[in-house]
Amino acid sequence: MARHKSLLAAALGLALLVAATCALLGNLWLLTPMRNTRYAPGYSEQAFRAVAVGDSETRVSLSLLGEPLLRTATAGACPEGGATGGPCSHLWYARPMNPDQGYLWRRVTIQAGHVVRTGRGLWWD
Repeated sequence: MARHKSLLAAALGLALLVAATCALLGNLWLLTPMRNTRYAPGYSEQAFRAVAVGDSETRVSLSLLGEPLLRTATAGACPEGGATGGPCSHLWYARPMNPDQGYLWRRVTIQAGHVVRTGRGLWWD
């Protein structure tokens, strides 16, 4: 009986050790996107939340968020379905330091000089 109790205690201790290790590694994995994200100079979450559909690109770049890390453009019609149906550009304010790891992204979509959409998310590759 005593041997049974000691084996049970050892198994319980091992299970707790495995659970603690998994919890620690899981937390480190979940924190990877925050550590792997590079933000544009002058960027803040508060300013990003202040960007509204209809704002001018000038207001976004000069007054709210500063210059983006990257600008990309669509070749055809804007996939965000803006009013004019023309091309649009994406202003990226948060990008990965290491593209092989998860990161947080922040993007403002501009069409005809005005914001048609803001986007934020978590990218896992």
